[in-house]
Amino acid sequence: MICQLIWPCPDLGGVAQRIMKMVLIFSNLNSYFPIHEINGGKDCMTRDAIRLVQCLLSKKKGNKSKSEIRFVPFEEFEFWKYYISNHYGFSVSNEEIFIWLPENEFAKRKERLTHIPSIPVHKVTLYFFLKKDGILVPMTRFFRGADYKKVRPVFLKHFEEFDNENHLTKVLEHINEEKGVCLRNI
Repeated sequence: MICQLIWPCPDLGGVAQRIMKMVLIFSNLNSYFPIHEINGGKDCMTRDAIRLVQCLLSKKKGNKSKSEIRFVPFEEFEFWKYYISNHYGFSVSNEEIFIWLPENEFAKRKERLTHIPSIPVHKVTLYFFLKKDGILVPMTRFFRGADYKKVRPVFLKHFEEFDNENHLTKVLEHINEEKGVCLRNI
């Protein structure tokens, strides 16, 4: 029934096909990752697990090309990819599915998960207060652990620059940082 609602939409075109493909992939995700109950319910993966897509973000400027790895929440990925490609002219490639776990949850299950390739990744959640609307807005981003110390000040400065965008005063209220591990889909 959902396919009938999404598929005929002419504005989405290939995007709808990619979304449906990703939905089908994730509907079978429990067979790839131990998120569901294991060993008769004695061991369960945490509800804090977050599905991410790792990709390579690239842009050419003249003869030079700059690339970097990004981790984007699965639910946002197709729309993010469309926007970053069409609005900013970036190219997105090498898409892989990962599961992010908090560091403490990974440590509890490390013995069972050692055969799965993993990458240290930090989860950063910023909370903005929009004074005009009286709303607290959370925004979460993920960064590779190896890049985090270098990227963090640049990332935070980027968001501090939006103090008075379109007369909406945004105030950075709180920053929550959490270390974690991304497990590759095998």
